Amino acid sequence: MSHSTVSRALHDSPLISAEVRQRIQSLAQEMGYTPNAVAQSLKGKRTNTVGLVVTSISDPFIIRVVRGVEDVAQAANISVFLSASYNDPEREARGH
Repeated sequence: MSHSTVSRALHDSPLISAEVRQRIQSLAQEMGYTPNAVAQSLKGKRTNTVGLVVTSISDPFIIRVVRGVEDVAQAANISVFLSASYNDPEREARGH
């Protein structure tokens, strides 16, 4: 089968028959297939990722803020990249 047929089956597209869709989904499950989140984000032009730049990772208040951001993001299936600037404005502007 073509990759487009397999992709449609894995995304429950109505463009292919229920029989073919079920057969492909069963095979994918048997083979332990899991979708690649990076590939999906490239196709959808959305990474479901946010960046968080903090001044320090040793400040107890900042740690609580980071934890809160991560908890909310995780509930929304969003990943968080964390960077510490250590009060360096140039580092903050670069994001690392």
